[in-house]
Amino acid sequence: MNDETGQMLADQLDRLLGALLDPNRPEDSPALESAFAELGLDLALVPEGQGGAGLGWRDLGPVFMTLGYHAAPGGLGERLIANALAARLGSVSDPAPALGFGALSVRDGRAWGSLTVPLSAGDRPVLAEGDGHLVLLPAGAGTSRPLHGVAREPGVALMLSGTRPLAIRPLDGPGPEALLAVLRAAQIAGALSRILGMTIEHGNTRQQFGRPIGKFQAVQHLVAELAAEAGAARAGVEFALRALDRGADWRAPAIAKIRASRAVGRGAAVAHEVHGAIGITGEHALHHLTRRLWQWRDEAGSEHAWSERLGNAVLTRGGAQVWADIVALGGG
Repeated sequence: MNDETGQMLADQLDRLLGALLDPNRPEDSPALESAFAELGLDLALVPEGQGGAGLGWRDLGPVFMTLGYHAAPGGLGERLIANALAARLGSVSDPAPALGFGALSVRDGRAWGSLTVPLSAGDRPVLAEGDGHLVLLPAGAGTSRPLHGVAREPGVALMLSGTRPLAIRPLDGPGPEALLAVLRAAQIAGALSRILGMTIEHGNTRQQFGRPIGKFQAVQHLVAELAAEAGAARAGVEFALRALDRGADWRAPAIAKIRASRAVGRGAAVAHEVHGAIGITGEHALHHLTRRLWQWRDEAGSEHAWSERLGNAVLTRGGAQVWADIVALGGG
């Protein structure tokens, strides 16, 4: 496929979300699930031989970023990834499994540990990674308690004690946490892009001392800083998506998530600094985006967690391999 394919899908999704979502209350959209189903994107990353569209990760990048741009609920991105992983197990199903990440171990054919499921699993199985294996856990396994993050989207903490998986196989590529990290990085990039546009517009319309605040050099510097953070997050995502299409391991998703998560702190702070108090009011869209940024920053591994893992991998391989690894990750 080519870049035009992904952009065409993203444009279609953008029109749909623009029509269905209230930007000031994006979580309230009962028609969104059926609209997603009509788009037929759920199997986009599944190989054609298993009934999917056989698209690549780079094709779906604009779709992931559009979901972030609109702060869209509904879990479309999670279902795309879950079906791609389920295809490795040969068990693509409807509905798609939920995705879990955390500390999971597999011993004697049973799963132990704790997982975070970003969206409530309901009666769906859960896909997770444990001890180098891709594990499909049965619906309702273990004990759970609800999680309520700053984004106000429901999640679940799942505790497992000797659960027998429905399916298990050695992991041959990035697992659920790494792929969810790419999705969250793309959503961050998309949300920062929208926040940048909102901040520029506010600077051009908000008057202070007889002229738009965007004319003041201090505000211009802030907007430039926000633009740099948004651009860096997007570049990291595009790098990871290209690497995944080449069969890269978890390190490319780690780089994307590190850079996107780092962009959240300063990017959100700048946006609220320029908007002032209006950005946190109930009728304004800004806080709906920044609250999701803060939650996405930590979900599927914060920049600190991925940095530590990446740093340990570099130290283990030794300094002589650093440049060769960088070149290989970049496709050289």
